[in-house]
Amino acid sequence: AATGWVPVGNSFSVTSKTAYYMLVTAEQKVSFNGASLTAPLPAAASFPGREFKLFNLNASALTVAATSGAINGPTSLAQNIGQGYTSDGTNWLGV
Repeated sequence: AATGWVPVGNSFSVTSKTAYYMLVTAEQKVSFNGASLTAPLPAAASFPGREFKLFNLNASALTVAATSGAINGPTSLAQNIGQGYTSDGTNWLGV
């Protein structure tokens, strides 16, 4: 029997951005630290099952937008708030 910590899932490093940034498939966890930024999610239909985890470090809100489909979850993240988004093949779901 295994004891101690067992890694679960994929391991992704956190990418940090300070300006407008279109999310790409090579990243899963992205932190934003810049005034009045927007984080556009790619087309949900192109990435079924894909998950992004976003985190806002800045005092101004981070706007989360979808390039196509809808976002069924938060579209604005306050300072020090993180949120996951998963594609169901049509829309992005806040998880």
